[in-house]
Order: sequence, then C-alpha cells, then structure tokens
Amino acid sequence: QSKTYARSCAIGPCVSTEETVGDPLDLEMRMTIERDGAPVFEEATSTSEMVRTCEELVDFYTRYNEVPELSVLLTGTSIIPPDDVTLRADDRVSIEVENIGTLENTVEQL
Repeated sequence: QSKTYARSCAIGPCVSTEETVGDPLDLEMRMTIERDGAPVFEEATSTSEMVRTCEELVDFYTRYNEVPELSVLLTGTSIIPPDDVTLRADDRVSIEVENIGTLENTVEQL
C-alpha cells in the first residue's frame, strides 16, 4: 500500500507495449533496498504468481467505473519487506521487471 502516500508512486522506467514485453503473465520482478551501498533486502517474484490477471483487474474495475484515457493500473509486486526493514532517508530502492527495465529511487524524508 506504500504507493498511496504523497510522492511515493513512481512509474517507469518506461511505458512498454505488449510486443516488446513478451508474455506479461510470466515476467520476473525483483526488488532491492540498499543502505550505504549494501543490500538490506532483496526478493524476486513473477507476474505468474499474481492472483488475478491484468485483464481480470481491468474488467472488474471498468465494470462500474469510468476510467479516463491514459489511466494506469497499479498492481504492485507482491514483494513486501519484513517488518524489521523500514526505509530510511538515502536508502536506494530498485524495482526491476524483466524485459522492461529498472526503476531506481532514493528515499527522501518529507
């Protein structure tokens, strides 16, 4: 649920088409949190592990809602650090999705 906080919903590193991504139901996703240059958390999963497909999510959401053009469906990664891993200022968070790329952000305290 972290993406609901102010300045915490980064999107990227690019927008990809289905032709460039390959099978969207079988992409590896990896998240790393680095602190002072060393990983404090690393985990990987796959879109094949999602409970519902993107098509099912879109179908359900658009059934009773008007959705403007260029809207973005945020599915999350299912990667959740344990309770003892809390982000700190200057931590570096990397989220990589196979065939798409890596989104990297440095944590700032607001």
